[in-house]
Amino acid sequence: MLLNLARLENRDPTYFFKIGQITSAYKMAGVSHGDWHVCHRNLQSPHRRACRRGTPVATYENDPIFTFIPVNDEN
Repeated sequence: MLLNLARLENRDPTYFFKIGQITSAYKMAGVSHGDWHVCHRNLQSPHRRACRRGTPVATYENDPIFTFIPVNDEN
């Protein structure tokens, strides 16, 4: 807006934009990191067993996309 005021003062053409199409892009991802280790023995069982521990990670993104259409002041 300030740029247009300076343009008007110098008798230059002004620039305006109108919003055209608005769309959204969605992106989802998921990863699981983990490892195997030996669990501690249970007091009632003499056998050791393998256990897995891990961390799941999920991401979600929403990216809006705006289309700007230039409009001149002569129309």
